[in-house]
Amino acid sequence: MTYPAISPADFDMLVALAASQAPPTDPVGVAMLFFIESGGWDPANPGPPGALPPVAGLNQMNTPNLTDLGLTRAQWLTMTASAQLPVIFRFWQGLAKDYNGGAFPADGAHLLALNMAPGAYKVAGASSNSSAVIAGKAGPYASVYGGNAYYDPDATGTVTVNSIAKRYALVDAETGTPAAARWAQIKQGIAAAQARRAAAAASGVAMLGGSSPSLGGGSRPPGSTTRPPAGGGGLFALALALGFVWLRASGTRKGARL
Repeated sequence: MTYPAISPADFDMLVALAASQAPPTDPVGVAMLFFIESGGWDPANPGPPGALPPVAGLNQMNTPNLTDLGLTRAQWLTMTASAQLPVIFRFWQGLAKDYNGGAFPADGAHLLALNMAPGAYKVAGASSNSSAVIAGKAGPYASVYGGNAYYDPDATGTVTVNSIAKRYALVDAETGTPAAARWAQIKQGIAAAQARRAAAAASGVAMLGGSSPSLGGGSRPPGSTTRPPAGGGGLFALALALGFVWLRASGTRKGARL
């Protein structure tokens, strides 16, 4: 499988944005979220065929939310990772403000959980309890679980921060597949960007990301840990940020208040 190129500038942007959050977040965890959600870190990922509303990009942004952000789907699909990243981080800052006391998640598992179902994350107290149930097959938020059962690798019927971390660990440990090689490339790119940032700081050279930007679900990597091409934490979270959750029903998603 051929993956789109990731430029050093893309990695520099990711590392800078991750470092500028309060508290700083782990760029590798953020990259894992993008790796899974967009099929190997692909800002032009068009999302699963037939998704309603359509989704696209690194975090599978849905079309209604792109419209609210002043962007069209066509524009989003042509934007580089460096261009999409600040928009996505601003969105996450909004979730942190509304559902996590203003604290940005410090690791990828907490970030995905907040991204997936911010209201449930807050109600469950998942920020301080990684075993708290965010979504379950039998409830709460069964529709969210249905779109994100991939993050229940032990098939317990629940998604928690711990189960998300387990999935991340499984993906990280995978070897011998094109997806594993791609993930290794991404981690190497992040390490190189961190080294550039550290060298610049040591020499007194200013780099991007000196301050945090203000607040204003697609095909998956192949291999044994492939996530089914349906749903997606990004889709649900973006809808929830606007007060809606898009519920799966007969192959479509319908707006409904939580």
